[in-house]
Amino acid sequence: MGRAKKEAASGSKTGTVTKLADVAKAFGVAYQTAKQWSRGGMPGSPGKYDLAKIAEWKAGRAGDPERLAAAKAEQQALPAAPVSRRIEEARARKLEAQAAKAEREERLAAARIVHIEAVERFLSEFFTELAAQLGRIPEELKPSFPESVRQELADQLGRRLGLALATMQSWGQRLAARST
Repeated sequence: MGRAKKEAASGSKTGTVTKLADVAKAFGVAYQTAKQWSRGGMPGSPGKYDLAKIAEWKAGRAGDPERLAAAKAEQQALPAAPVSRRIEEARARKLEAQAAKAEREERLAAARIVHIEAVERFLSEFFTELAAQLGRIPEELKPSFPESVRQELADQLGRRLGLALATMQSWGQRLAARST
């Protein structure tokens, strides 16, 4: 028998609960068992079930005075039920977070999603290289223009490419602002 089942069986419970389902959960038994206990003289009523009294009732019902004494000693040594409930809730939240993380990792492995950092790094490298290549165009084309308009065309082309790069940079900044 597992430790939690042994503790539930020995009656190491404190605090009060309002529903039979909570009694069943506290003692690690099925709801139907708690319902049978209620019909069989279990202390408490809907809205107020004292887990310590139920544990004493269970131990006394078994007719074992040593078990009753052990149950009382365990009750005094353990913190109140709300603390154990918070611990259970924290464990449940941790398991949910672990499951969500595992799902994200599975989707990553299946290439259905990509980390934003990888996208940002790629786009940064891409636009840096694009800007460098576009910036070289005016100088590379300059010799093919007639000498009388060479510098003016190179300057105009450079300005237009500069505006296009500035627009792309602005779009990138807006996109980055949305992702944060």
